[in-house]
Amino acid sequence: MRTVVDYTLDRGEEIWPAIEEAIKQSNIAVVVVSQNYHCSPWCLDELEKILECRKMGGLIVLPIFWGIDAGELREPSSSFVENIGQGEEGFKQQNPHLAQRWRKALQAVGRIIGFTVNASLDRAEAEVIEALADEIAAELNRSVSNFTSHPACG
Repeated sequence: MRTVVDYTLDRGEEIWPAIEEAIKQSNIAVVVVSQNYHCSPWCLDELEKILECRKMGGLIVLPIFWGIDAGELREPSSSFVENIGQGEEGFKQQNPHLAQRWRKALQAVGRIIGFTVNASLDRAEAEVIEALADEIAAELNRSVSNFTSHPACG
């Protein structure tokens, strides 16, 4: 198992092509959707690519809804979905088609059964992460018979 985060990429590589290739070569994608997720064009581009690979077949998507209700993502008029790209000044007005695609991606990930983590943690964050890792490992073990040596996408 390999975790891909932008800081784990090789120096000198262009970020987006390397991340896109990592997504294409993956069998599983764990997507952590938090309160500010919708503000990041990078996260939304990655989500779009992940969902594209899922649609093409093979990629298992395991969302973690960290401090957010997945139902908010499914509602087109929720403030979470409406404020897409707000981290970029005037983004929605300058890129309405891209904002619409990202809105659809957020709604799609909200329809996937995942893990919910309450923002006001009853346990230490490290304990929550450990419990999530155990749940994800159990999910992987259930799904391992479906894996092939071929990438899920592309």
